[in-house]
Amino acid sequence: MPSSTGFTAWSALALCGLLSGCSGTDLDALVPRPQRPPPQHTTTQLLQYGGGTPKGLMGLNWLSDHLAQVESTPFDGLMLDIDFGSWPYDALSESDYAPQVSVLNNAKFARISSNFQVVTIGAVNWQNDTEFEALLANVRVIARTVKAAGLKGIFLDTQAYASYFWNAEASCPGQTDLASCEDKLKQRGQAFMHAWLDGYPDVTVLVSFAYAGVFVTTCLLGTKLSDSDFALLPAFLDGMETARAESRTSATLVDAFLPAYPTSDPKAFRLYYDLVHFNWSSAVDHWLPGVVTYEWVPGVDSQSAGERRWPDAPGLSCSLEDQMKLTRDMGASFGLDLDWDNWNRGHKFHTDPAEFSLNFRTPEQLETQVETALATADRYVWIWGDVDWWTTEVDAGRALVPEAYVQALARAHPR
Repeated sequence: MPSSTGFTAWSALALCGLLSGCSGTDLDALVPRPQRPPPQHTTTQLLQYGGGTPKGLMGLNWLSDHLAQVESTPFDGLMLDIDFGSWPYDALSESDYAPQVSVLNNAKFARISSNFQVVTIGAVNWQNDTEFEALLANVRVIARTVKAAGLKGIFLDTQAYASYFWNAEASCPGQTDLASCEDKLKQRGQAFMHAWLDGYPDVTVLVSFAYAGVFVTTCLLGTKLSDSDFALLPAFLDGMETARAESRTSATLVDAFLPAYPTSDPKAFRLYYDLVHFNWSSAVDHWLPGVVTYEWVPGVDSQSAGERRWPDAPGLSCSLEDQMKLTRDMGASFGLDLDWDNWNRGHKFHTDPAEFSLNFRTPEQLETQVETALATADRYVWIWGDVDWWTTEVDAGRALVPEAYVQALARAHPR
């Protein structure tokens, strides 16, 4: 997979200084990117996440007992939760998860082959060495357990569920030098990734929100990076990529591009692909009016506030320095929210075929969107939904996905 090219970007920044500044569109010349169209992939895999995610021993036993039902759907993998608890975790021991590992090892998987452990980054004092070392010890336990369970890797949810997760002022109190704070977060990201690699050298990490998501808010919508809720996320990811490169293993970091949740126009996936790989000139060529992506907004009643409406014409609204911190070349995957209006605005997900047109996506629209996403992505497309794909009755208030939607996915992703 492509790797980050931060050192090249900063060399380009220095060159721009010598040239008395550069425009944003000069970036393709200064930071050369492969001028490649996305291949029409036939091996991209489809993953399920959201309602009904198997969690803990009880959930994994249910999965093992109902594999025939689960594997009758078009999915190639699931987001699972062995149930390590919440970040930064209490002290963990591998022996506590031996039953879950045993269940997964003994499950008779035939078609479901790419399963991921969900890891959600939460509050941690990045400046506290003792607290961070305890976190790394737990990460090593999780990594060894995930590998022993035969999972493909981890889904690393980096969304800012609280504004202080990646906020510079909160993460580096008393510091006025953003560069020093970024250096600290890069060191933490490097140590964090090395801890994963200690336990799982060939791990695949799907990052829910990465450079491209921050680029949208910063460089397309004009929020200064240092003032954003994601100010330090790029530095942390740089550290992870540094560790991956140092390890010389087959580990991969993939942008799962959760911001694609509300996508309705299938042509937008090519535009996302260009930004994730950072090919700005190609993004300009494939620009679309009316694109809306998403990022979590903490402390609000409705996540409609997280919708990010792109400008109808391409243009960069950030400093060259911020551009250079965000222009990386990662593998591209895409997330889609099945019931965007339901989850986002409290609308009902309609299961009556006569009312499918009232849903955010009809089965026909879902088919076209997923088919295009699969053909465009490098590795994975994943479907979030606060719905139930498998049970034969409504569970915990979630709607059972109608068969028409299951068949739409099957047509989009024949197996």
